[in-house]
Amino acid sequence: MAYKLITGPAAEPLSTSEAKLHLKVEDSTDDTLIATLIKAARETVEEFTRRALVNQTWELQFDDFDKESYDLEKTPVSSITSVKYIDQNGSEQTLSASYYTLNNADEPNQILQASGQIWPSVRGFTNDVKVRFVAGYGSDGTNVPASLKAAMLLIIGHLYENREDVVVGRQVNTLPKGAEYLMYPYRLFTF
Repeated sequence: MAYKLITGPAAEPLSTSEAKLHLKVEDSTDDTLIATLIKAARETVEEFTRRALVNQTWELQFDDFDKESYDLEKTPVSSITSVKYIDQNGSEQTLSASYYTLNNADEPNQILQASGQIWPSVRGFTNDVKVRFVAGYGSDGTNVPASLKAAMLLIIGHLYENREDVVVGRQVNTLPKGAEYLMYPYRLFTF
């Protein structure tokens, strides 16, 4: 199974002014750098937690319908846009929404075979099935949990102060421990 980002978020969970307030930066000299750090911090939080913070479109690709359910490891999922597959004749088909349902009550969220339905047969090659879905806490950062925003701010502060991997005379951690503590309750574990 593979995940592919189709459309990234249209906004970041934190504004440049929020990050600058945390960094105690009052001028605009580093605005471009700070904007880059915001994006890097969001990506770090998303990678660590396996969540999407702001709405983005993802595609899960797998070979065959061989299970009744499939974990969607980018949570929270707000909708399934489409399920497409290559049929036994080699033609792409779009599966009717009546064949599947979204379980977004459990984490990770799942796409489930609908009651009384049977998955169709596929051609039998790699990535014959593509599930496209939207995941995130909304179109802007207002609904992102405060702990995850705070983790982003700690990461931004760390990256802003430590712009190189090696700083003479200082111990540099790859990720601030406080950020890990804030993110850990939101981390998805899959088996």
